[in-house]
Amino acid sequence: MFNLRSASLASALDLTWFELRPAAIEIGARLRGYYINNVYRSGPHALTLRLRSPEGGESLLIVHTRRAAWIAESAPRLEMDDRARRLRDHLLRLRISGAAAVRNERIIEIVAEPDRRIYAEFFGVGNLVVVSGGRVEAALNSVKGRSRDVLPGAPYELPKPRRSIFEAGPEELAEALRTGRPLNRALGLAFLAPTKYLEEALWRSGLEPTTPAESVAPADLGRLAEELSRMGSELESATSLYLYRGDGVLEVSAIRLRRLEEIAGASPELHESPSRALDAALRAELAEEEGGEGAGAPEETRRLEQVAEEQEARARSLSERASSLRALAARLASGELGLEDALRSLEGDAGVRLVGRQLLLGDTRVSTDNPQAVSSALYGYAKRLESAASSLLSRAAEIRDRLGRLELAPPLRPDELKVREVRWYERHRWFLTSGGLLAVGGRDASGNSALVRRHLEPGDLVFHAEIVGSPFFILKGGRSSARAEDLEEVAQATVSFSRAWREGLAAADAYYVYPEQVSASAPSGEYLPRGSFMIRGPRNYVRGLRLEVAVGLCSEPDGGASPCSGPRRSVDERGLVYILLEPGHLRASDVASKAVRIISDHLPQGLEGLRGGLRVDDFLRLLPPGGSRIVGIARGKRLREVRVG
Repeated sequence: MFNLRSASLASALDLTWFELRPAAIEIGARLRGYYINNVYRSGPHALTLRLRSPEGGESLLIVHTRRAAWIAESAPRLEMDDRARRLRDHLLRLRISGAAAVRNERIIEIVAEPDRRIYAEFFGVGNLVVVSGGRVEAALNSVKGRSRDVLPGAPYELPKPRRSIFEAGPEELAEALRTGRPLNRALGLAFLAPTKYLEEALWRSGLEPTTPAESVAPADLGRLAEELSRMGSELESATSLYLYRGDGVLEVSAIRLRRLEEIAGASPELHESPSRALDAALRAELAEEEGGEGAGAPEETRRLEQVAEEQEARARSLSERASSLRALAARLASGELGLEDALRSLEGDAGVRLVGRQLLLGDTRVSTDNPQAVSSALYGYAKRLESAASSLLSRAAEIRDRLGRLELAPPLRPDELKVREVRWYERHRWFLTSGGLLAVGGRDASGNSALVRRHLEPGDLVFHAEIVGSPFFILKGGRSSARAEDLEEVAQATVSFSRAWREGLAAADAYYVYPEQVSASAPSGEYLPRGSFMIRGPRNYVRGLRLEVAVGLCSEPDGGASPCSGPRRSVDERGLVYILLEPGHLRASDVASKAVRIISDHLPQGLEGLRGGLRVDDFLRLLPPGGSRIVGIARGKRLREVRVG
């Protein structure tokens, strides 16, 4: 039968190991080296992991525990519940080193450091499980079942494996067919056989799914075994996904589904990125789970309008085909048209095939030796086309009814997580001076080299300290626009982020020069180490600079906030809350931890929601090299400063 299922929600999707496998390969390849920076709720069954690379790049991994996991550009952000919050504590700071789908299971295994496995289970209630040393460290859902338990402290065991139908040989298939059950039912009980692929294999082999299994001829069984072998090889090598759309998403597949294309008239969309396919397929479900009818408009309104029009056009086409087939069946039954002429007139019909002396009408087969049987089959096929057309029209009407509700409903917009493009200077040390100029400094020798070679322009100024191990800082546009305060701030940052901090100096000198004074070429007979440059001509000194760095949370132009560091005056200009550091003996990791706690505690009323985004690793990257001590706390330029000892 047609099985043109309704899919106004993606909840009808049947995702299998064959779709999860390429998705997991992509996750492992693209997210290797990223660490988990935060975890959010994105729906009743979905979590989003925000990840960052050592270079500062960002990515989002959505884990929908009823469907799949995929990399996304954005995701809904909802309130965290206690279960998700507890799990988050075990996921933070884990570094991704690989991912794979567990063979023949709806499970993705993510390998994380140090010594962890994260299992995303997409069956039953769904789960996200952190495993350490073979035991469950934490789980989103605790499960106690007949065949396996997923409980904190208990050994983690994968489900008992089942043999895939694509791994079965002709003898195993023949053994499975020794029953009076329908063919598709017999194979589905004997093997792990995803419905969409089993139906495709039977259709390609010219076998009726409801045929009694024990009546299948040896030749037909051999043809099915060959087709299963071909499909198995195709599925095992798939790295992309196909998306089929109906009123919503009809199917996601690792291979082309010819049956769906010919019978349902669905067109395949090839997505080289499995994550893009899954995001397109499941985005509407996420929106409806968290936002109700109003979510996604007006984009959803336009999409549904197009889907309704396509359904109505498809229904008209099916009705026209049904009328033609009824007329053909009548002429054949009356003898007005011969069998050969009738078969010839069917050659252009997408749902009809001639295999030997068998006529295949969709998934029904009939012998061409009997004109009356062919006529009867044509009538039956026309009736099924009419039924499919009626179903399409009903779904189109439902969509238009839903469109009416969307137009009346107010749009519901939850907070949304988005992957922000990393700006070039964010890979280096940077800050905005109190005068609004961008200052960028190298983190190490290679950073110094890249900064000067790629980003130094004629209108800039170049800063360096009178000490070995000093970074180069560039003040963008400083040649014509810098105030005395801007020059002092960049000079102070240059000495504070130099080796002078590690050596515990209280003050140091820096200088600035113009771009034409900086050269990557050493004098004849001399050698310049990596990250070093020759400075020619006079130097403009700024002396007696105090070593001090402010680290805190700064406002962004888009209304958000992000960790920041730099000279006190520049951070104070746009800072919400920050701490003041001087050289000391407190380890960098301890300083970063204290910074998170102190800043969180001192956020003013109305900004408490920013606490969940404060992460130790983010602040660790901002600290000067070496030990520090905290000498003060402040709440931005316009708030009263609170001193601590």
